[in-house]
Amino acid sequence: MGKIDLQEILRHWESPEVESLRDKNLRMLEIESINSSIMELVDSHGKLSLADFGCGDGFDTEMFGKLFAMSNGYDYSKEMLSRAKTRESTTLSFRKLDLLVDQIDSKFDVAISKRCIINLGDEVTQFESLAKISDSIKSGGWFFLLECFVDGLANLNSLRASAQLPELSQPFHNNYLQRHKLVEFCVGKLEIVRIVDFSTYYFLTRVISEYFTPADLTEFDSNSKDVARDIDILQGEFIGPQTLYCLRKY
Repeated sequence: MGKIDLQEILRHWESPEVESLRDKNLRMLEIESINSSIMELVDSHGKLSLADFGCGDGFDTEMFGKLFAMSNGYDYSKEMLSRAKTRESTTLSFRKLDLLVDQIDSKFDVAISKRCIINLGDEVTQFESLAKISDSIKSGGWFFLLECFVDGLANLNSLRASAQLPELSQPFHNNYLQRHKLVEFCVGKLEIVRIVDFSTYYFLTRVISEYFTPADLTEFDSNSKDVARDIDILQGEFIGPQTLYCLRKY
């Protein structure tokens, strides 16, 4: 991809019409995967603090926050924060934070970031922001990082090519990560405890769905979400860009 204009990205997220993720089924799978990983991996999660970086409209943060004593959502978009603040409570708050320029003034037991880093332009800036988030996590704490990766997109497009389907590309405002560079970044900082991908869902909804008529697709996508949750036979194949990394801070 060419150089991404950070101001253009911000203008995208300030639009009143913008949605965090249009595929609502995939969004629920993401939330369920993070919540289930938290419940299985994090001790005494009900007494801990959470920071959600790139919280968007706060919907996901509210879902995660049910597992924590105090939750904080951070975003740099005024539009997104205006939506998020309608969800505030005594245990859930939202505030403006630009990872590119602002310092994180607190330490957290658990951090979550979903499709935030891909919106930060070039690779150097992305990994500087990842380091900033990592530094905000207490020793022994957790980082649930869900991002998009170029190799997963390539695997999906390879299957689509076999089915004579057109290639899917990254959205203009995204710069997908390279998986091996994330692994390199984690060395000495973060232990990779679990990796969750969404291969079954992507295969069903971006390849198999093309064999159905448009009238079938709404129900098909919803059913695909249930199949991916209950019979995740392609887990680990890295089909599709989204992948969740469950990381433990050294």
